[in-house]
Amino acid sequence: MKKYFVYLVIFSIVNVADSFASSFDITYQGYGISIGNSKKINGVRFNFVDNGVERINGFNFTFWKPKDNPDAVINGFTFGLVAPAAKEINGFAFGGVAVVGEKITGVAFGTVGLASETIDGIAIGGIGMASESIDGISFGGVGLAAERINGIAIGGIGLASETMNGISLGGVGLAAERINGIAIGGIGLASESMNGISLGGVGLAAERINGIAIGGIGLGGENINGIFLGGIGVAAEEINGIAVGGI
Repeated sequence: MKKYFVYLVIFSIVNVADSFASSFDITYQGYGISIGNSKKINGVRFNFVDNGVERINGFNFTFWKPKDNPDAVINGFTFGLVAPAAKEINGFAFGGVAVVGEKITGVAFGTVGLASETIDGIAIGGIGMASESIDGISFGGVGLAAERINGIAIGGIGLASETMNGISLGGVGLAAERINGIAIGGIGLASESMNGISLGGVGLAAERINGIAIGGIGLGGENINGIFLGGIGVAAEEINGIAVGGI
């Protein structure tokens, strides 16, 4: 009974804060301290539920996930006990559950997950991360998925993308249409085109491989050019270079 009473109190507080659109500000020419749902502020801001925020420069702390922040821009430090979200987040962002934005630049950490259309900088999703474009260093505790990745990308279990440029690591597996650079799949690695150094702990497969490729047990492709090693064997329609099959 006590548990349901606590839930009711929290729900009531959220609803009241959600509909409360004013703030108490101690500012001078827009600089200072704000408590509540201020739309614009330069300085330090504390709020329960963000709604219709325009621009925050400085330190922003929120308790609950935002109601509606389609045009919000937050620059500086933003901390959310649940999930800070804005159109654009620049600086350092931390979410007790997640960090969500259309564009995230700087350092972002979501205890459970992180999602944004574009990510530039260092991004960490405790369980997973999803984005259209990632530039920099990115880590998904379980998995990471993006259309394009440039830099260093690590998926604790798996990593998937259309194009990967740089260093990519999937704890269990890694898959992409095109890989340029260094790619490692703990168990397996698969791609249409691989250019650079590729390693599949158990196996590796691609239509076209250029560079150095190693498959712990085997390696296969249609057209491979470079140096290739398959623990048991190497198979391809066309091989140009050096190929070694253990058996």
